[in-house]
Amino acid sequence: MMSAFMRFLPATYSFLQKSYASIPKNIAGGKALPPLRLAFVITHRCNLKCAWCMVTDPRTKKTWDANNEINAEEIEATIRQTRRYCMITITGGEPFIRTDIVDILTRSSALRPTHLVTNGTMPDRSHIRFLVDHGARSVISPGMVTIGISVEGPESIHDGIVGIPGSYSKTMGFIESLISYRTTTRKRLPLIDVKVVLTRDNWKILPDLRRDIAALGADLMTVQIQNNQVSAYGIPMAAGESHLTIPPAVPPIDGPSLHDMLAELKRDGVRSPGRIRFTPPINTTAFVSHYHGALGTEHLDCHATWTTAHVGPYGDLFPCFSISMGNIRNASFNDIWNGPRYRAFRNALRKQGIFPGCIGCCMASPRTPKKRSEIR
Repeated sequence: MMSAFMRFLPATYSFLQKSYASIPKNIAGGKALPPLRLAFVITHRCNLKCAWCMVTDPRTKKTWDANNEINAEEIEATIRQTRRYCMITITGGEPFIRTDIVDILTRSSALRPTHLVTNGTMPDRSHIRFLVDHGARSVISPGMVTIGISVEGPESIHDGIVGIPGSYSKTMGFIESLISYRTTTRKRLPLIDVKVVLTRDNWKILPDLRRDIAALGADLMTVQIQNNQVSAYGIPMAAGESHLTIPPAVPPIDGPSLHDMLAELKRDGVRSPGRIRFTPPINTTAFVSHYHGALGTEHLDCHATWTTAHVGPYGDLFPCFSISMGNIRNASFNDIWNGPRYRAFRNALRKQGIFPGCIGCCMASPRTPKKRSEIR
């Protein structure tokens, strides 16, 4: 039953997001229904140095201030303003760099379905027990629903990309221990989602990586397009307007070879355990075109601004780019969510269709229906 559920989960969520956004999106005024997902970027601090990450990008303003990060009480108060069906994401930076991470997750998982994203190098045994013991009864119930863990390839490739030797063994040890304890306790949740950013350094080994993580018992592998946009998750550009700035091209990969590899991934993901999804959920041809600088705005649409919100480490609420719509320390979440700044941003996005800076965004949606021949 879980295997069948995992097969349709990514497509089901994409359909739900599009449907939920469509009614308010097509009505003038820029308002939105209550969000389906609220992500808290609880810190920009991280113990790794991933080569493609905006946290370490020299084009961004570095103003990390641990003493000014939103606290557990502020996070809980904001969560309480959402609907019960809202998925809460706790991410960073690296969330486990926060000494109050267990308090934050305890409050979130008691109130809403909760999704955690981590690099897996910092959690200890007590954290593993906590995450599994707080597993939700279902994907729409309060509790830990999903844990996303970053793995960029086998040891040499992974450690090279994240910039810290020994990281791979720590991350894989965390995944193995998490799955082992979940099995011992006979829990179905949280789901284990191994996340990988597709780059020129790791693309050839992704089929092997998928089989390896499936053999461990991971439920899902998410392949994310490489995004060179530097402004997101509350990290501002040093200069310029991020949503109007086309991101620099990513390092190229041979098109036919990449297409064949992605097709192999999709076939394996359907036939065997360990489902696979791609973000953004565009077709294979469009996905490949990104690695040749040919993924244009004509391929993309956006529903996320009507369904998803992000709270940065210092309380700013923003749609995706680091354009503050207001601060939860100064106003209620709901007043900001449908306030004048947010409505103006949505109206501008609706009028333009997609911004130039959206190219490579993992939350983008396909503009046209996928062709059957392109998704097989």
